[in-house]
Amino acid sequence: MERGHKNVVDEQECLSWLNSKKPNLVLNVCFGSGCRFPNEQLMEIAYGLEASGHQFIWVVLGKDDEKEKGREKEREKERGRERFLNHYGWNLVLESVRVGALMITWPLYAKQLYNKKLVTHVLGIGVEVGAKDWNLWLDIGKKMIRSESVEKGVRRLMDDGDGVVEMRQKAKQLREKAKRAVGESWSSYRNLTILIEEIKKLRDHRVGG
Repeated sequence: MERGHKNVVDEQECLSWLNSKKPNLVLNVCFGSGCRFPNEQLMEIAYGLEASGHQFIWVVLGKDDEKEKGREKEREKERGRERFLNHYGWNLVLESVRVGALMITWPLYAKQLYNKKLVTHVLGIGVEVGAKDWNLWLDIGKKMIRSESVEKGVRRLMDDGDGVVEMRQKAKQLREKAKRAVGESWSSYRNLTILIEEIKKLRDHRVGG
């Protein structure tokens, strides 16, 4: 939590607050380190989250010349653990699968639209918020997603709406598979071990040569 701008809310304060909540009652909102929504879109997200009536924790990166606005948004974290609204970058997808979290999809650019289709249509562990168009990085926020769409997506996920109970079972199964995959007798562990050994051989070869 030390990356980027200084946090308004202390890390331990956030963790203590989250640990005081029951599972599946807090929505984590994060759009990665490369996303800068325009202020109007940030307000639509805020209104939608507020209207949903659910607790959330929202990481907001403020612009350098608008730090105070960024800090005001950051304070809204005090109002939300195992469900995410995110931009579908691959790292966040893997993190969500690892902990068995359901997701609300908001793809922004590059491969994120394909990641969304994988999670919602193939794996079946996510719901959509209405962002369906592929964009260049500079086009982020040009097509506004209104607060009503945000509220609808949050309510469906957090209220265990249509199909969400089944999604939770699928997410649990994927979490167990992910856990096994990094065990000593499984592919991820073996492949990483092989990679490390290959790097050692290259190092020894260069030193010996």
